[in-house]
Amino acid sequence: MNELEILEKFIKPLTEKQPSSLHLTDDACVLDKLSTKQFVVTMDSISENVHFFSGTSPQIIAHKLIATNLSDIAAMAAAPKYYLLSAILPLSIDKKWLHDFSSSLAKLNKEHDILIVGGDTVRHQGPLSLSVTMIGEVDKYNAVTRSGAKENEDVYITGTLGDSAIGLMIQKKQNKFDLSKQAKSFFINRYELPTPRVEIGKKLAKIASSMLDISDGFIQDASHISTNSKVNLDIDINKIPLSDPLKALTLKYESSNIIEIVLSNGDDYELLFTAPEKYEGAINEISLATNTPISKIGKVSAGSDHKVNIRDANGKILKFAKTGYIH
Repeated sequence: MNELEILEKFIKPLTEKQPSSLHLTDDACVLDKLSTKQFVVTMDSISENVHFFSGTSPQIIAHKLIATNLSDIAAMAAAPKYYLLSAILPLSIDKKWLHDFSSSLAKLNKEHDILIVGGDTVRHQGPLSLSVTMIGEVDKYNAVTRSGAKENEDVYITGTLGDSAIGLMIQKKQNKFDLSKQAKSFFINRYELPTPRVEIGKKLAKIASSMLDISDGFIQDASHISTNSKVNLDIDINKIPLSDPLKALTLKYESSNIIEIVLSNGDDYELLFTAPEKYEGAINEISLATNTPISKIGKVSAGSDHKVNIRDANGKILKFAKTGYIH
C-alpha cells in the first residue's frame, strides 16, 4: 500500500468529527487559539528492538506509544488534547497490522479523549519506528515544571516502582529469578502496558510544586528535580512503594540487588512530585479518588550539591553503581 492508501483506509477514519484536523487534507492542522489556557507540547518516539521487541503485537505498540506521551503531558499537570503521528514503516508491515494498530489508536483516543490531527508516513527497509507529538492544555501559569521544589516540602511517588524493569529482564531472557507464570505475566504486562497517570497529573495542577515522570530510572530522573530546583531530595529507601510480587522477590533474594534494579531502571511512568506539607490531605484524597497509591517517600532539603540522597533506616546515604538509562 502507498501512503495515500494507508492514510485513507487506516488514519483518516480516526479524524472523523474533528474539524481541527481538516481531515488530513492539508499540510498542517488548525488549532483554536486559547485565551485562558496554555499549550503543553511533547514528543516521544519508540523504535523496534529499542523500546519494544520484534514480533510485539501492534496493539501493545500502539498502547506504549500513546502512553509514554500521555505520561509526559501528565507530568506537567496538563490535559492531553491532540497529537500528530509519524510512522516509519518497514516493508513487511501489512494491512492486518495496520488495521490492528489503527483500531488500538481509536480505542486509546476514546479512552483519553484525544484527537489525532496530522502526521507523516514513510516506508523503508529498516525497522519500525514511531513518533508522536502530543499537545495538552493547562490553565495559564498552572503548568508544573521540574524547577519549583522548595526546602521542607514532601516528596511523593504514584503507584509502584520496579515492576517494568523485571518485565524487561524477562523479555530479554536476563531473568535470574524463579518466578511463577502468574508473576511473569504481571511483570511483562507492567513493561508492555504502562499506565499513564493522566487524571492524577491534572488534579495536581495547583498542588505539586515540581513534577516529572519516571522513564529512565528513579535516581536519574529525580536528579532532574534536584538540579533544576537547586535543592536536595532525601529519599527513605524503606518508603519506596513496591508491588506485592516485587516484595516477594525482595524476601526471596538479596533485597539490596532488587532495590538497585528498582531505583536505576526505567519504564515505570509513575509521577514523582514535591508538594508543601499542607497538601498531604488533598493528595490522600486524590489517591482515593483515582484508586491509585500515592506514597510520601522523602523530603526536600537545602544543599549546595543538588543531589538525590537515598537513605536507609539510620539515615545513612546509600550508593548505587547505576542510577538510570542514558540515551
